[in-house]
Amino acid sequence: MKHALEKSSLAISLSWQAVLIFLLSLFIFFLLTPHIVAELDLPRGDEPYYLLIAHSLLYDHDIEMSNNYAQKDYWSYYPEELLPHRSQTKRPGWYEKHSIGLPLLISPAYALGSRLGTVLWLNVLAALLSANIFLLAREVTGKTFPALSTWLATVFTNPLFSYSFLIFPALPATLLVTYAYRRSRLATGNAAWQTFLVSICLAFLPWLHPRFLLIVLPLGAFFLFKRHYRWPALLLFIIPLFLSGILLMSYYYYLYGTIVPNYHDHAGAQGVLGTINGLFGSFLDQQWGLLVYSPIYMLLFAGLVRLWKERRSELFWIAVIGLPYLLFIANYHLWWGEWCPPARYLVPLTPLFVVGIASAIASIRARTFNIIAVILLMLSLGIMGIFLWHPKLMYNHPTGQSVLLLWADQYLDHVELSGLFPSFVVLSLRTYPLALPWLAAIAYLIFLSWDRLSPQRQATQL
Repeated sequence: MKHALEKSSLAISLSWQAVLIFLLSLFIFFLLTPHIVAELDLPRGDEPYYLLIAHSLLYDHDIEMSNNYAQKDYWSYYPEELLPHRSQTKRPGWYEKHSIGLPLLISPAYALGSRLGTVLWLNVLAALLSANIFLLAREVTGKTFPALSTWLATVFTNPLFSYSFLIFPALPATLLVTYAYRRSRLATGNAAWQTFLVSICLAFLPWLHPRFLLIVLPLGAFFLFKRHYRWPALLLFIIPLFLSGILLMSYYYYLYGTIVPNYHDHAGAQGVLGTINGLFGSFLDQQWGLLVYSPIYMLLFAGLVRLWKERRSELFWIAVIGLPYLLFIANYHLWWGEWCPPARYLVPLTPLFVVGIASAIASIRARTFNIIAVILLMLSLGIMGIFLWHPKLMYNHPTGQSVLLLWADQYLDHVELSGLFPSFVVLSLRTYPLALPWLAAIAYLIFLSWDRLSPQRQATQL
């Protein structure tokens, strides 16, 4: 009885902590949104297209876009000429190649407040994601300080913080993946409503983009493997997925005459060497690389070592869930995501990265590691601070030179930062040699973490 009461008290305490994290995050997002929207005077990249589809859903009750372009329905938030991203459909009419999930999700907010209302709604989703990231890190480590550190390191740095203000599928997808992964990995199981909510999350992900199927399938298998259900509740898991699959295939058939997405709407794949290049570039490219703009994620690799030494089953499932998607986006010809802030395609993998980062922070006690971690965090927060001050620096054309680094070069004497970072978008003979210091730094973090057992593990071995 005493143990049950203590467990219940802990759950209530964690719930209140999560509520406070949500409210604090929401306050910060709401505080910054007017500045971000004003500085980014026009929606960029795919943003105006998602808004226009939402407009058509609300006011035309369809997704045929010819009249929306003819009437310039986008002028209220994009007072320039908008070139359509037309899909190659077999159905007569004019349809966008972008998935319908995000327009469905944002349409109520768009009806209330156009672009600004949509961004504020995404702020709410970002705050929910923030609370879930804190809870995930807390559940992984069992401690509050590493959870708070991980929350700060991931929520308030690029890419999560950047996409908390932008109308892309990346952030909603990350929220759905994070909640589904959290509930799947818990050893205590789920109530019926939680099982149903996990299923809803997985069912909606492919509507945001078909590539998320590569996360849905292994994550669903992980949930079932953990046996978080009783047989009646299993129906609550299966039915939403089944219905969503039928509806999604019907939607594709309606547009394309097949039950699969239209491959020709996208830039296509590349070979093995291109995939390797895309894999390195996703992390190290000077324009779109995750580690360049948020070096705190280097702790991920140290955390993976801790998982290998202490919780290999969790590492196994991280690989099963994350690697198919990671290799798929690396294989994509435009792996950098085009006109968008860095690491767009890596955002949905954030919950898996959180497990690694939280594990590293909680279990590695080497003083050198802690100093490095603080330096990496300060660099990451500083870069994000520059992005907040001047959001247009988040965007790059594929020239091989970072807009942020070129901007910094103006204030530096005798140093050209843009020449010190590799470009995997525009390859040269210097690309891979410039990546070697990054690989050496990652190797050093792995060395620091390899033989540093957590206090709990040390006590066990003694």
